[in-house]
Amino acid sequence: MNRTRIEQTFAEYTNKYNASDPKIRLKIDHTNRVAALAERIAKTVTDISVDEDLAWTMGMLHDIGRFEQVKRYGTFVDSESIDHAAV
Repeated sequence: MNRTRIEQTFAEYTNKYNASDPKIRLKIDHTNRVAALAERIAKTVTDISVDEDLAWTMGMLHDIGRFEQVKRYGTFVDSESIDHAAV
């Protein structure tokens, strides 16, 4: 897996959104924290085999639909806008 490429692709995707918008900045920062935490959790699992790279990647992708949700509707609330997971 090429983390640098994934990070670059994520940056290219999020560059389509206004990073000066506090909600967009929050999601970018949140995504990076979740990816790091997912990797840390994967490293602590001892009773089964967990792919740390896959855990990190899942963290990077887990909220990708939120960016478009915020752009279109200005909210993170699915019931007031769209299902971010479907996006």
